[in-house]
Amino acid sequence: MKNIILAITLLLTFSANQLQAKVLFEGWFEVISGAKKVGFFVSRYEFIDNKFKIVTYLKTNGEGNDVTESIKAFSAADLKPLNYSYTSKTGDKIKIIDATFTGEKANYKINDGKKETKTTKVIKKGTFLSSILLYMIMSQKDGLSAGKNYTYNAIAEEDGTAYVGTAKVVGLVKVKGKDAYKIINKFKDDSFFTWVTPKGEFLLTRLPTANLDVRFADTQEQATKDITANLSDLKLLFGKLPGAQAAVSSPTSSPGTTETPEVKAPEKNAKPSKAGGATFPSGQGVMIKGAPPVPAPSPSASPKSGEQSSP
Repeated sequence: MKNIILAITLLLTFSANQLQAKVLFEGWFEVISGAKKVGFFVSRYEFIDNKFKIVTYLKTNGEGNDVTESIKAFSAADLKPLNYSYTSKTGDKIKIIDATFTGEKANYKINDGKKETKTTKVIKKGTFLSSILLYMIMSQKDGLSAGKNYTYNAIAEEDGTAYVGTAKVVGLVKVKGKDAYKIINKFKDDSFFTWVTPKGEFLLTRLPTANLDVRFADTQEQATKDITANLSDLKLLFGKLPGAQAAVSSPTSSPGTTETPEVKAPEKNAKPSKAGGATFPSGQGVMIKGAPPVPAPSPSASPKSGEQSSP
């Protein structure tokens, strides 16, 4: 419990008028496939009523397979899962999962728009929701520091199954002038890269095998430009629309090597992502669920070998 309180303290910037702050992080992101924008993502992390609350929303256009997806999840102060709701719509396919947790038992109601099924699964002690991975790391002693390695059990919200994952904090670098730790996360037979500030603010998430980026946007307008955004639905989901000006702090002067991550063409044997099932760490919640399958980019749209595309 002391470690959790310490993590929360580190995440908040305290001042005389901020002592009651509950929002740990909120931000808007652009979803980039190859060199083309295909959607936006928005998330909010809060610590309220002695528990974590995570809300995320993903929207892509036709080029991103027309995905709409949301997660609303709650975890106890010690990171034990309490409940979550997951909703996704890809084309005309719908999936809704409502999950509740009691001890080491997970109870699921799964609805595909036609019928509802119920199931109960047993989870190992210490299992948490994948969307809260970063807070697990930050709750450990010297957790977010170069060279730290973690093995964990986490539930993928999009299928209600627990998987073994590993996370490695590679080191402190500069991303667009901001200090950021690069984290390599291996989960569900794939590798994902995340760049996050020492305060736990997400800057960039990358799924290399699908040539997919989720890049922090300076404003809501930047994130949603050219993508249909239903603000009424967002207000209903979040309660209050996340700030139009995203909450990443100004660059610091801490030492670190300069790194401007580039978007690379998919590897020759890269696995295609699966609609409603691929996962990659985020701005989510550490994981963004239901990443759209990405069609092979045309030669004119793909970065050429050696070209850099700044996030």
